[in-house]
Amino acid sequence: MNKKRYIDLSWPISNGMPVYPGDSAVQLIDMNVGKKDVVYEQYVLNMSLHAGTHIDGPAHVRADSKKNMTTRVTYISDISLDRCAGNGCILDVHDMHSIGYDPMYESMVHENDVVLLYTGYAAQYGSAEYYAKHPVITKQLAQFFVDKKVRCVGIDAPSVEKVFDSDVIAKNFDTISAAKIEILSDIHTLLLASNILILENLRNLDKLIDVMQCEVFFFPLKIAADSSPVRVVARI
Repeated sequence: MNKKRYIDLSWPISNGMPVYPGDSAVQLIDMNVGKKDVVYEQYVLNMSLHAGTHIDGPAHVRADSKKNMTTRVTYISDISLDRCAGNGCILDVHDMHSIGYDPMYESMVHENDVVLLYTGYAAQYGSAEYYAKHPVITKQLAQFFVDKKVRCVGIDAPSVEKVFDSDVIAKNFDTISAAKIEILSDIHTLLLASNILILENLRNLDKLIDVMQCEVFFFPLKIAADSSPVRVVARI
């Protein structure tokens, strides 16, 4: 009997780790460092819930948006645990900037699958290019996932769509202000309104390309918020 192996698909959380332009810096601080007569260490974590590997839930898109976004108010803590695991379906889409529908996906993708898009862009993690020029999925592909009723879509890039103008990010990587840039959210809206969860900033998807079958687990914090850091693991 072959022993199951686990592949970690998550980036580590650390002080000063890469974040999306405009997001607050991650602070992981030992509050007791330098203190005498203290028995325990005590770390404090201050971070955006979208830093590093994370899950986007239905509440991530605002119900009061003028762009006709989903009206759901389901928080991450409301999501049942059985939705946070499933059969992994790995799609090799590396070297594609616009990830579109392919007829061969019809036989590859099934209902309740956890679809993982291997773009190879994890190699650029933390660089300006990673956030400015990352691959995106098309509406046609997103609609295909909706029609197939998949459970989750994950990608080894910062987002499933272009959220900010790439030229602005490239020129103002350290000083970008989200308030000054129009946010595009059609893909998030389409997926989340259809109860499809989104995993972003994945890694190590290349290790799954030749795997015939795997299970994917992604348990978030039980937090009343739109999103959460998450440890994503594939069991092969």
